[in-house]
Amino acid sequence: MCADAEGTRTRALLEGRSVWSRAPTSAVASWSMRRLVADYLRVTTPSPLEDWRQALAALNELATGNAATQAEARRHLLASVEALLEAAESAPEGATAEDGRLLGQAASWLERLGRSSGVLSPLVVSRRLLEGWVLPLLPRDQAPRDWALAQNNLGNVLQVLGERRGDEEVLESSVAACRLALEVYTRTSAPLNWAATQNNLGNALRVLGERLGDEGMLEVSAAAYRSALEVYTRASAPVDWAGTQGNLGSLLQTLGGHLGDEGMLKASAVAYRSALGVFQEIGHDAYAQATQRSLERVLRLIEGLST
Repeated sequence: MCADAEGTRTRALLEGRSVWSRAPTSAVASWSMRRLVADYLRVTTPSPLEDWRQALAALNELATGNAATQAEARRHLLASVEALLEAAESAPEGATAEDGRLLGQAASWLERLGRSSGVLSPLVVSRRLLEGWVLPLLPRDQAPRDWALAQNNLGNVLQVLGERRGDEEVLESSVAACRLALEVYTRTSAPLNWAATQNNLGNALRVLGERLGDEGMLEVSAAAYRSALEVYTRASAPVDWAGTQGNLGSLLQTLGGHLGDEGMLKASAVAYRSALGVFQEIGHDAYAQATQRSLERVLRLIEGLST
């Protein structure tokens, strides 16, 4: 490429990045991000590679913004990553661990988009990104914490995909990914990461155990939730504590209802009430309403056993 053409392309890339800063949700911005992706894959000079990295970092940042911008930013992120995967299933030469971290963050946002929207495509793209790009760029022997985080995120993606598709093999892969993350995360060295992964492991085991009708697996799920609650406390991590209490309540409701065990059902009600108190206190109305409905269902089950 001649110098003039290189200069023109670089200016276009910089202009595209500027568009993101001014109007991150516009169609022009989406087109600009696709241009950056294409240049990243096609050219090895530092300028486009760095421009693409900065654009992706900016988009990740936008995805964390307020509700008015984050949903649209995550949809643009989906389009951008799809363009990336259309061009290459795996990371090209020159990609770095930092690229892996940026893409890992993108994969996490896509998992949240898929979970909240009920649409499968963000989850499918997130899985491909994690398996084909992020994990190879962050090998366990060189970046163990990053590798563990990617495994945990992969476990989340596979759990939602497996649940929605009714795919037991995918759910088993979710369990395996969480357990791999726990080989690195320990309660001593990374207590919050360990607790989060225990909660995620509990989710995967619960969904799989419910599908298989496996009481032993459901009991292991309960143990994982209780492990997480050894670290999470209402005072130090109220939202995580409440979320895990709600998950435990759901698990105990399923297991107690199946066994006709009034003690388990009462423990489920206690867990739901714990979660409900926090959600009401911090104003998470949607979560509070859902938890209230779950509590009412388990109370009816208890009443049914007593009559």
